[in-house]
Amino acid sequence: MARKSKTIKDILELTNLVTLARNEIYERLKPTIDAANKRLKRQGVDLKLSTKGKSGLELIETAKQAISVQPKQPIRQPKQTQGIRQTTAKQPRQSRVAKQLPQNFETMKRNELAKQLQPTIDAANKRLKRLQEMQTLSPALNSVMESGGKFTIKGKSRNEVLKEASRAIAFINMKTSTVAGAKQFEKGFSAKLSNKAKDITNEQRKLLFDSFRKLQQISPVGLNIYGSDKLIRMLADEVTDDNYSFESTMQKALNELQSEYENFQLENDELNPFDL
Repeated sequence: MARKSKTIKDILELTNLVTLARNEIYERLKPTIDAANKRLKRQGVDLKLSTKGKSGLELIETAKQAISVQPKQPIRQPKQTQGIRQTTAKQPRQSRVAKQLPQNFETMKRNELAKQLQPTIDAANKRLKRLQEMQTLSPALNSVMESGGKFTIKGKSRNEVLKEASRAIAFINMKTSTVAGAKQFEKGFSAKLSNKAKDITNEQRKLLFDSFRKLQQISPVGLNIYGSDKLIRMLADEVTDDNYSFESTMQKALNELQSEYENFQLENDELNPFDL
């Protein structure tokens, strides 16, 4: 009997996948995304989480949305005991800011769903604004800006409300969506830089991360072998150079990644992903 693939239920487990190649990330996350799509279908929701054409980071973001799709829980009725007066147990107060979709969202109408999820949308936008005002480094901020920017459900259909809420929930669950998390990330980032790039500006940081994300999409396997810390140091040195050029920096980085992979290929006799 084939062993059943393990699904991921904790977002913290996803942080360990960032350094893996895209195909490895896909294999790890596919059972979790498939399970979420089956739940959505059973619940009659016209929404499917897709993996087609997505980079490793985008697959991780999709998995965060998948984790937020919880199985429908049966409502347990209090056990009736003859001769004993039944009292309704006081329900614990729930935070209005959701970190997952409501368990009964499949039965909720559009307006009811929007009303319940609006506090989450508002909270996500407050975090987004704080991060933008700080001008700090935050993978969560970069991810949101690439996926559509500010959150809104105004004028959206029921399925669009679900998609936007899933995006906001995924953002809220990211460590670097908070000021404290972003500062901690920035501290770790600064420790990776050479002395030449210690005075990197916010604009140069943006250029660095734009380059890093593009390289991650072009050659996830090459980047995995080369090492993200090493690539960050190299890109930081390039963007802080007086003669910086985006095109030449990208070409230099790609040459570095390919050279590193060719050395790895000679040692391991494996297929070069640049030939695919």
